[in-house]
Amino acid sequence: MIPKHAIIYARYSPRPTKKAADGTDVACESCSMQIELCRSYCQAMQWLIVGQYRDDEASGATVDREGWQQAFAHAIREKATLVIYSMSRMIRNTEEGCAIERQLRKAGCGIASLRDHVDTSNAAGRFVFHIMLAADEFERERAAERTSDSHKLNQARGRRVGSKPPYGWTTDPADGKRLVADLDEQRVLAEILSLDAQGLGPSIIAKKLTREGKPARNGKPWSHVVITGIIRLAAARLRTGRPI
Repeated sequence: MIPKHAIIYARYSPRPTKKAADGTDVACESCSMQIELCRSYCQAMQWLIVGQYRDDEASGATVDREGWQQAFAHAIREKATLVIYSMSRMIRNTEEGCAIERQLRKAGCGIASLRDHVDTSNAAGRFVFHIMLAADEFERERAAERTSDSHKLNQARGRRVGSKPPYGWTTDPADGKRLVADLDEQRVLAEILSLDAQGLGPSIIAKKLTREGKPARNGKPWSHVVITGIIRLAAARLRTGRPI
């Protein structure tokens, strides 16, 4: 009997140390570890490994990865099963994940994910594959929402969020995590918002401030891009009940 062909793909997880529920360290999901586990799986299944690809320190948010593109193309050529450690190593977007599965299935290929216990060579496996993709995306979106809520709470409390304070504010010398009003910038900010309320466009405001010798934060002449960003951020702060 001719053994099933397999293509192994691994992508580095950017978390060198993870914690288990009991607080102990979990082994790093390095490409080498993923490949070793995938090889062991293929040997146990008596599959013939005909290709092995990896992407080191590459985001799973996009399929624009050299190793992934090579693995995908090779799997289709060989009508092989694409073996991965987990679905998150392949893609982190439900829509693209479903499209990938359809393309592989149309070419006579499948996907086997070790950690997720998924094999798309049958209807049940494909069903679980789609459910797992949706569940993973849901968890990522919930985590993003929690992060956003945390940022908003910190901003409401005057805590610094991000690398640079918004225009009109500066870092508190006594507490690097807090923001205090920069009086000079606040005066310029008030003028910008007043001119905007009068219907003047960002380009006109930028030229007026530059003509008056009021430098932007970087010391360069004002631009319509900077003015637009300041106006939008001020509007966003007002919508969330924060001081401008």
